[in-house]
Amino acid sequence: MATQRIKFTEGSIDKLPFSKSGTNRYADQRKGIFPNLYLDVGVKTKTWRLVKFAHGKTKSKTLGKWPAMNLHVAAQAADTMSERVADATHALPAPVVAQTKEINLRQAFLRHTTERIDPRTKEKTLNTVYDYLSTLRNHAGKNGEWLDVPIDQITRAMINAQMKAMQDRPSQATKLLRIISAIYRNEMLIRDDVIDDPTFRVRAYPSQTKELLFDPSGRWPAFDAIMKVEDVTARSAWLVMLFTGIRSSNVRSIEWADLDLEQNLLTIPRLKNGTKRTFPLSRPASAAFKRLPRIHDNLVFASKSKAGVPIAHQHALGTPKVLRQHDTRHLFTSAGSIAGIDRSKVKYLRGDIVLGDGADVGYMHGIAAHEDVEKIGHVVAQKCSTSYSNLEKLIMTH
Repeated sequence: MATQRIKFTEGSIDKLPFSKSGTNRYADQRKGIFPNLYLDVGVKTKTWRLVKFAHGKTKSKTLGKWPAMNLHVAAQAADTMSERVADATHALPAPVVAQTKEINLRQAFLRHTTERIDPRTKEKTLNTVYDYLSTLRNHAGKNGEWLDVPIDQITRAMINAQMKAMQDRPSQATKLLRIISAIYRNEMLIRDDVIDDPTFRVRAYPSQTKELLFDPSGRWPAFDAIMKVEDVTARSAWLVMLFTGIRSSNVRSIEWADLDLEQNLLTIPRLKNGTKRTFPLSRPASAAFKRLPRIHDNLVFASKSKAGVPIAHQHALGTPKVLRQHDTRHLFTSAGSIAGIDRSKVKYLRGDIVLGDGADVGYMHGIAAHEDVEKIGHVVAQKCSTSYSNLEKLIMTH
């Protein structure tokens, strides 16, 4: 079969005409861009294949069908299979599990979160797994009923209907879509047979910039709302978020080994952006950690109802609602600006990787100090009409 060369793009692949007879084979015309990846276009289907010469033989492996398997996923699958075929211990890799066995969404989710087929993907933390599972239980059909449905029976119509039903919760709808899409992408890499991705071409909701639930030009009700939280673990987590600006997902996954309360330092092994960073803690933030009972050997903010997992995502506080978890990052950033702290320092302190403009960004390390977080803490206290000098005592005795 003669191979024709084109530039692989989503548009060019979509426009390739089906063959009137036989099969036409295509490869990318750019050297080294998509090695060993071929597209066979037949009378009715377009099929991705891995074709590689190894151990004196040409190995051919079906990867999936276009458009259910898009170019990005096909390239990842080809890379993974190429490495296995090149290994002398593998002729063609055996499936991770029997591919003929029908599995439901729950089982596919477990494979997605425990079996990294592509080594370049991030290993899922326990906190992430629990967060994803909670989203599926709450939104994957009524009361998470999709979890027990075979994955080849979940249709695009079902996904679209759920997106429409969640139009008043666009962020959760988008998150659900991304989780299910990731599960199916993983299945395409694992399975020998072909599976359709029901999330293909389903539109997510655009991200929205959320305004604060109160007027930030006046008094901030944040501290008062947090101190009304009865559970000491949840209350301390809120206080840490307020006085550090760190994302709630990172705060909830903190372990005791990450803390040095003698030096007032917190280390996050891996932030959302993949970096490790050590943060200076203000006195209120340290007090919030010291106030906590140690109910788990590793986790600082451990769930009391589910062993070995962090506390769940916290709902907005106040009646009416005045504070959401992500709002604490807004308030921390605003307080930093009011305190006159350099923009790059504030971004560093709240865990962002983008510190400024220009080539010097990658060379900035440890640019913020305790005096910066103390200044921010003073502003937060002032805006919340609270005495900063009394914060530690209030936190430790409440």
